[in-house]
Amino acid sequence: MFRAFGIVLVTGACSYPALGQCRPAPDSLQTIWGHQNAVIVNSKPLKKLQGNLLLGYGGPEVSKDGVLVEVFDHPELALSGDQNRTGQRRLRACVTQKDGSFSFDLPAGKYELRCSKPVEWNCTSVVVDIDKKGSSKSLSVRLELAE
Repeated sequence: MFRAFGIVLVTGACSYPALGQCRPAPDSLQTIWGHQNAVIVNSKPLKKLQGNLLLGYGGPEVSKDGVLVEVFDHPELALSGDQNRTGQRRLRACVTQKDGSFSFDLPAGKYELRCSKPVEWNCTSVVVDIDKKGSSKSLSVRLELAE
């Protein structure tokens, strides 16, 4: 008796993350700095690193697709303003979909969340502290138009 065994590979709708998730970024995709780099310090610890991107001051119809969102160690280097930031290591990275949302599961600690999009948008960094006793609030990170 002959039995066929196989694996069915499903493509299409299952190959993309669900709405509200960003897709993993390849290592080859790196920060796009723009003309300026805004650095913001989030003063209250967060339980989880999650949030949404805002592009400029446009309405919700502005697509937030294609923004690189990265998480780095040694957030104190972001405060120096140096774009080289020698000594930092990228821990996680993803590229947003149209809704601009992102979420990372990280152990407790301090991190730099860096958001960038090619050509027309400046880079924005947020220094965050992740703590299990922190706030459940989501971040809103705004990228400004490059001039």
